[in-house]
Amino acid sequence: AFYERFEVSLAANTIRGTAVDPGDYIALEANNDVFFDLIDDAIRRTCIEIEIINDNLLEGIEFFSIEVVPDPNVVNFPSNVRLDPDATFVEILDDDFVRIGFNQTQYGPALEGTDNTVTVYVAVLEGALQRSVTVTFETTVLGSDTATADVDFDSLTRELTFDASTTVIAVEITINDDTIFELFLETFTASLTRDPDDTPTDVIVYPNVATVSIEDNEVVTIGYDPVLYTVAENVPTASEDVTIHLLAGDLSGLPSSAAIPVGVAAQIYTATAGSDFSFAARTLNFFGGNTVFTLPVAINDDSITEGPEVFFMLADTTDGRVLISPEQANITITDDDPAVIGFVQTAVDVVEGEGPAVLNVALLSGSLERDVFVDFSTLDGTAIAPADYMTTG
Repeated sequence: AFYERFEVSLAANTIRGTAVDPGDYIALEANNDVFFDLIDDAIRRTCIEIEIINDNLLEGIEFFSIEVVPDPNVVNFPSNVRLDPDATFVEILDDDFVRIGFNQTQYGPALEGTDNTVTVYVAVLEGALQRSVTVTFETTVLGSDTATADVDFDSLTRELTFDASTTVIAVEITINDDTIFELFLETFTASLTRDPDDTPTDVIVYPNVATVSIEDNEVVTIGYDPVLYTVAENVPTASEDVTIHLLAGDLSGLPSSAAIPVGVAAQIYTATAGSDFSFAARTLNFFGGNTVFTLPVAINDDSITEGPEVFFMLADTTDGRVLISPEQANITITDDDPAVIGFVQTAVDVVEGEGPAVLNVALLSGSLERDVFVDFSTLDGTAIAPADYMTTG
């Protein structure tokens, strides 16, 4: 057999595609020499090595191409050598990932009120982006949340797009004001989602939920109204109904399990517990269905002349967000027991020169709880002072 032996000299070049040099690969020098040693139709293979750069950018699949052309330094290229195909594509499969999520999972508490907002932040937490990635931000109420959408906060859905220059996005959520007293923090959830079919696919969305808490700004006022009471002790089965109730605020949203405890008790002043009145201290629970309490205070009748006597009804609470005002009611007991003080004798005869005339003043009926002072004076009749008599004592 006869063999013709000759060499073929080619030039290889890299051509940019979505992959670029030197970030993704190291390009060949222009017209890089490639030699083949041919014997008839048998092709001696040669390798062209391209260095691929390992970066930390999320890029997806990228490509560039390699072409071969006749070596421009060779004058006579063999006419029986055809370059087919003269180019090939090289795909670079990305091994990087990016994590996008909330920079924290708890926000607040945000104080409710007109034009109040809470800002949450979504960021690229790991990796770097070469192309844009979009996630969907949404506010929602999950099973454990207590806030109500569009009542306590404005519902919000928004597309967030990240790229090489945008790595943090702030999202403002409007917090609404209401008139309802909420004893505990209310919560709602902010969430992030992404279509799994979107490219690039190596995007992790985590943390993808964050809890936002809202603090109430309402002040509840509970107090006595009216604050002055007068009752006579001689009324059969005498008692006085003292009223304490919600004076300001809205407890319609407060369940019985979260009731506001208010302690009420009597405090003596001039009246005496047990003998003048009776009331047992207790705790009242205020909530949506319980906002008014009537407290019957027993008034005890006695036979002692006392004059008006006073005691107080007091109220307090351990809840710092509840104002007790007025915190005191005054109850006056009017006495029904008259005391009679007078002369024991209404007339006394005395002989001149036989000694003084003694007149006795005494409590003729009733009883006294305290000292009583009466004035004593004389009035001339046919006897004239000091000629006929003189007062002593």
